[in-house]
Amino acid sequence: MNKFLTKGKAVKVRLAKAIPRIIAVAVSTAVMGPSQVYASDVITSGTFNTGNADNLTNLMGSIIGMMLTIARYAGMALTIWGIVKTVMAYKDDNVNEITQGIRLAIVGIFLVALKSILTGVGILTG
Repeated sequence: MNKFLTKGKAVKVRLAKAIPRIIAVAVSTAVMGPSQVYASDVITSGTFNTGNADNLTNLMGSIIGMMLTIARYAGMALTIWGIVKTVMAYKDDNVNEITQGIRLAIVGIFLVALKSILTGVGILTG
């Protein structure tokens, strides 16, 4: 019985070590496409050479770009919803809904302008 638990524990430890590698390969495959898996070279060799570091930088740049694009679209939706909510609240004379609609619109505007703000501050380039 003790041998069985020891073997199960060893399998769990190996699986726990393999999961981050599997996730990294899956993410890089999903982002860069099946033909260009850059992170797998780094994971299998365990070393970061200049070519792989440049490729990983490009990978992170594309991930950040996609996140900022999603934030921009979500910001557009929040801005529109905030304006609609504010107009409907003015119709009903509901002060709490008016302030909530204005807040939604302001957060939406911030999300739409997030990439420009980060570029202007100097956190992002280009």
